[in-house]
Amino acid sequence: MLEKAPLTVHAVILVSFDHALGPTVEWTYPPSISEGEAISEHINRNLPFLALPDGAHLQTEDYSYFHLFLPHLSTTSTVFGISSHQPWGGCDPVDSTEGLVLANRPVFGCIRDKLGVVTRALFAQRDFTDRSILVDFYHSLEASFELGLGEGGGEVRVQSAVVASVDSAPFNQDSSPNEPSQSSDTEAAKREEEARAEALRRRKGKEKERSGEAAIYMGTNLRELIHQFRLKTLQLVKLLMLQRRIMFYGHPVESLCTYQYSLVSLLPCLLVNLEDSGSPMLAERAQHMSRPSSLQTSDHHSLLRYFGLPLDIFGQDSFFQPYLPLQQIDMLKAATFLVGTTNTIFQQQRDCHIDALANIEVATLEVKDPKLAAMVALTPADRKWMDELIAAVDSSWNPEDPSRPIGNKFVGSDDYLRKEFENYVCSALSAIKFADYCERNKGTGVMLGNSDSAAASIAAFNDQFIQKFKATCAFQLWDQHTDSVIFDLIDPRHPCEGRVSVVEDVGIRLTHGFKDLKLDETLSKGSESVWRLATNLKTDLTKRQAEYRQSLSSANSAVSGKSSETDQPQRGTPSPSPDNGNNSATNSSKAPDNGLPGQPSVRASLATTFSTFLFGSGTPAPAKSSRPTSVTSGSLQNLPPAPSTDPPSPINTFFRYS
Repeated sequence: MLEKAPLTVHAVILVSFDHALGPTVEWTYPPSISEGEAISEHINRNLPFLALPDGAHLQTEDYSYFHLFLPHLSTTSTVFGISSHQPWGGCDPVDSTEGLVLANRPVFGCIRDKLGVVTRALFAQRDFTDRSILVDFYHSLEASFELGLGEGGGEVRVQSAVVASVDSAPFNQDSSPNEPSQSSDTEAAKREEEARAEALRRRKGKEKERSGEAAIYMGTNLRELIHQFRLKTLQLVKLLMLQRRIMFYGHPVESLCTYQYSLVSLLPCLLVNLEDSGSPMLAERAQHMSRPSSLQTSDHHSLLRYFGLPLDIFGQDSFFQPYLPLQQIDMLKAATFLVGTTNTIFQQQRDCHIDALANIEVATLEVKDPKLAAMVALTPADRKWMDELIAAVDSSWNPEDPSRPIGNKFVGSDDYLRKEFENYVCSALSAIKFADYCERNKGTGVMLGNSDSAAASIAAFNDQFIQKFKATCAFQLWDQHTDSVIFDLIDPRHPCEGRVSVVEDVGIRLTHGFKDLKLDETLSKGSESVWRLATNLKTDLTKRQAEYRQSLSSANSAVSGKSSETDQPQRGTPSPSPDNGNNSATNSSKAPDNGLPGQPSVRASLATTFSTFLFGSGTPAPAKSSRPTSVTSGSLQNLPPAPSTDPPSPINTFFRYS
């Protein structure tokens, strides 16, 4: 296996943006990194555009993570960069300036806060010609790396100095004149110290998680990834295992990059082995892989190494770029990739063959090919397993600090989620090995298990997904360098196999289906407008009801006054003539018995009642006028036109205006 170089910082660089020249490298430290025309051209080709992403001026402060392949710095490994962007509010033609750091490991979590402080201090002094603060920043990073911030030879370097002082001690002491015995004692001391140094080198592998890996994982946020993408998180992991072309889109750039690093960290040991991710041409890890010959079950790293992890996801003709500018669009011709972008042009280009698009702003996952969507579809066991993880995250969710669970409990933390995904991936690999073993020994009598149980375990992970995964280069390389009975170490079955019923699965699908619709957020945004519209409708209808009732009351009062004036001269008449009696009887038969000629019809009354039931009554109903005792034909002829035999209702009036 290829031995890793100590964690080092390559350079601190200052990038400025000018409207006439665009982004350019203004200053580098140490200066030797940009000496030479070829080296300078290689750095200026893509580095300024990676450090200054599209739309950076829209943010007051933002960070960008990116990968580079710089042969003059490292011919066999990726260079990892982080930049801090600050807009310049002055009238200078230089609108913005960025400070960036290049290192040989993605220790962005450790560098980010320090880089932000240094960048803000550089802007506060308002003098970009004074770069002493950047020089001090470079030396402080270099010193912290040597003291053991990351994995590498930090501890060994310190012990080497101790060895030198011990070696010189025998020559400074008073010794006997017997030179052979003195030299033998010196050689014995040397051998003893060499043995101690070798023991320290071995111990360095065990301390890897506490130093290097802990520093690398510091820049991820698994809780937020699962809280946003929920069940789709496992689909993204399956797409990554299938080595598909995945693109993340959204703003801001720091969140865009963090989501991708969090996704990569869900595959065991992959985040700390990204040496080949900077370019499709890099494939060093595959050339130096070998089958492990020893296993120490008490050492977690030894167990994972014996299990053949990490998978070689970003190997030959594959790359990973957290932020991809337009200047690197040609890299999308690779067979597989994981990239992030803030530009929609990539989605519109036909040459950019994207298999899946993840939008971090709305937390959606779009799989272009229906066949691929069926391969990464979740099984009932998958949904049950993810539902438990989502419940652990949601129950301990703290909006003020999404990265930490409430009470700092282990359940629901990033370490807990990483451990669960490690168990899932290892169980899937173990189930594949067990199924292949059962298939090879079928009918031979040499069986360690039931072939039916192996088939059930494969089905729990999705048959189509397993078959497609076995055809990938990552699996074939892993299968060649692992033991055939590796399933003895990890149970070859799904973590939730046989633990979910049909009814429970339907409930999980409905629950997360409604959650993905985000109805609460959608309704909350439009609830104010809907409530305002309903209030205006109610006010308008109430006003029209009041106007209608007032006009009806005025008409009834006018009719009552006319009827009273007509009745007074008729009271002196002793007896009506037969003709008048007949006319009166005829007119009385035409008029309704219990209603006024101006009284609203049944349809209008129903409409008014319905409107009052829905929107209430804005004003109390006026008192009805008493009906005259008798109405003659003459009075009917002299009456003014009735207000309306079929008056318009408020509902009809409203919809007419609508």
